[in-house]
Amino acid sequence: MIRQHNIQQQVALLTLIPLLILTVFLEFFLLHGRFSDLDSGLIERGKLIARQMASSSEYGVFSNNQNFLSTLANGVLREHDVRGLVILNAASDILLSAGEISTTMQELSSNARATQIGLSGSHAQLRRAGQVMSQDGQGMGLQIPVKVDSRSVWIYQPIVPAQVSVDDLDFRPPAQQIGAVIIEMSKANTEKYKREMLLVTLVGTALFLLTSLYLVYLASRSITIPTRQLSVAVQQIAQGDLSTRITFTTKVAELATLAQGLNEMTFQLQQDREILQQRIEQATQALREKKEEAERSSHDKSRFLAVASHDLRQPLHALGLYVAELRRQLSLTPQQHLVEQVEQSVDALATLLNALLDISKLDAGAVIPQKQSCNIAAMVTRVASDYQMLATIKTFIWWCALAKGM
Repeated sequence: MIRQHNIQQQVALLTLIPLLILTVFLEFFLLHGRFSDLDSGLIERGKLIARQMASSSEYGVFSNNQNFLSTLANGVLREHDVRGLVILNAASDILLSAGEISTTMQELSSNARATQIGLSGSHAQLRRAGQVMSQDGQGMGLQIPVKVDSRSVWIYQPIVPAQVSVDDLDFRPPAQQIGAVIIEMSKANTEKYKREMLLVTLVGTALFLLTSLYLVYLASRSITIPTRQLSVAVQQIAQGDLSTRITFTTKVAELATLAQGLNEMTFQLQQDREILQQRIEQATQALREKKEEAERSSHDKSRFLAVASHDLRQPLHALGLYVAELRRQLSLTPQQHLVEQVEQSVDALATLLNALLDISKLDAGAVIPQKQSCNIAAMVTRVASDYQMLATIKTFIWWCALAKGM
């Protein structure tokens, strides 16, 4: 069975789902860009500090002046996010180590000839890269390897002495690397700022979605409340309450038109039902009058039959006495069979009168009919004898036969 939702839920889903998708996409895009900018800014700041340290420590590395290098290192350590630094000489030996040096930094610093920070090339290649100079004496394309993990950023900057032109000759000797500076930048503050930014973004997004949901709820009330009232009204009309009317006020034109049409339809149905009810009452009254008239006619007929049968009994009874007397006087004459036929006819007529009287009693409700067995053979023989005389007059051959067991 398909799960059904009300209009308010449908409106909320249709509004919030695209908004949620758009919000998540924009947040991901903006946070990814901002996080990348923060990481890039940390690396660029570390490169700038490494270049400044390399330029400032040229004299101290050349002269192996530990006090001078220590003063420079203390100044660099006061920079934001600088965790530690290592200064190497031309032989990749550690001249100075300051700050909180991680285990990885110590391992990289101790291996002077191998890859010092695990990036693009070995220390020898970095030294060769430091020998590439332009014609105006400025370094071009010096590679600055960078290594990044979850806690720190390591930046390697070679120390190349600056060359001063003493004449106008174009020939300049290649610059030799006299050392290197390795600076470790901490990512703690950057990651903390990322977390704060993510938290603020999530809180802002939640507030934005809640505000949007509340605005959608307020906007949907102009549709859901009238629609709910329409639904209730339709259910009441379906239950037969045609007096239901919709009285809400809405700014939605379609809902107002629907409510007006429903009210007009209900009013028309109510009028039609009243007219139909009047017609039914009129037809019922006419049927009741016809029934009463038929009952009166039936009662009058039953009463007439009862009176008529009672009045006919007396002459019929007298006729029976006359036939009996005639039968006694003609008992030895040939007309005896005629007397018997007349007597049977009188009995049949008495039976018919009794039947009419019974019918009038049935109509009046004075007699309750009961089923019982009867002699079919005697009844058929009686009917056959009644019609024998008529058949003789009409010159018909009249006979009656019954099956065995009847």
